[in-house]
Amino acid sequence: MTEIYLLIPCILFITGFTGLFFSKKNLILILICLELLLLAVTIHYIFIGWGIFGDYKIIWFAVTMLTVGAAESAIGLAFIIAYHKTIKQN
Repeated sequence: MTEIYLLIPCILFITGFTGLFFSKKNLILILICLELLLLAVTIHYIFIGWGIFGDYKIIWFAVTMLTVGAAESAIGLAFIIAYHKTIKQN
């Protein structure tokens, strides 16, 4: 019963991996699925680290991971938009 908190990250990870596997042509959906995978790993890290060990440094590390992931998604989305604009002009 104590491992019920691991169910949420597992569901998020499976959803992200399934979406990544089945969306091979839609680049924005691939980017969203990659962000969902990163979120699942971060939540799992928080639940394990803070829930079992009670360390507050893990929360700061998780916030840093989410910040880097958000910046990565923003840059990836900018690249996708620039790519589509280049394709439409030609």
